[in-house]
Amino acid sequence: MLPNLLLIGAMKAGTTSLYEDLSNFDGIFMCPEKEPNDLLTDYVETEEGRASYASKFSRGGAMKWRGEASTSYSMMPTYKGVARRARHVLGPDIRIIYLTRDPIGRIISQYRHLWGLGLETRSMNSAVLGTEYISYSRYEWQLAAWRAEFADNQILVLRFEDYVTKKEAVVQQISDFLELPTPETSVATHRNATRDKPIVPPGGSLSSLVHSQLYYSYVKPFVPYSIRSLAKAWILPKAVQSTEQLSPSTLALLEEHLRE
Repeated sequence: MLPNLLLIGAMKAGTTSLYEDLSNFDGIFMCPEKEPNDLLTDYVETEEGRASYASKFSRGGAMKWRGEASTSYSMMPTYKGVARRARHVLGPDIRIIYLTRDPIGRIISQYRHLWGLGLETRSMNSAVLGTEYISYSRYEWQLAAWRAEFADNQILVLRFEDYVTKKEAVVQQISDFLELPTPETSVATHRNATRDKPIVPPGGSLSSLVHSQLYYSYVKPFVPYSIRSLAKAWILPKAVQSTEQLSPSTLALLEEHLRE
């Protein structure tokens, strides 16, 4: 069966924590693979592509909601046509959750994340003025493509800041939106802080293992998050964090671009 619930982003806005929390709701099956990204290409509209996508939810057939979390689904202009593919492949009745964050805070977090992985080599004050940083924080623009395909009552927009400071209220919002009982105990706290977070270096055997079908099929679904986190903390190197700060002039330029 195909998913009927999408967590579309935003990147570096707490989606890892929300993904884990959604996994703990009664009535929700979340794809074990975070960021499957099937809707990024036209392949998902082929018979083979649909079958591959559906196979990731084979254990969720009894659940009311089958969900996946791919932050690339709100990364225009890098990835276009995602909302159209979602309607074509998944139908008109799905639900969409979009977690936003202070736009400049999100940009800084994106930079530090990529810098820590070695995927960003430019200085912060140079890099963050790029389209790939600013556009991902233009939340209304990103949402416009989804609102063109789906009704407003099918889209829930949440704020990261509320998710951290008013957790019970946000959990209740999600429960109401998905017409599910509110969990008896509040779900997890925010987990994705970059400082001292274990990282999987791109490439190499560790990266291949944790992104393998074996891991997603036989490890992640059955090993609790707490145990997986302890294992990662023991095995993996810690993230290196940039200490560079935004200059006042860069901050002013970002604010100007985000107002456009």
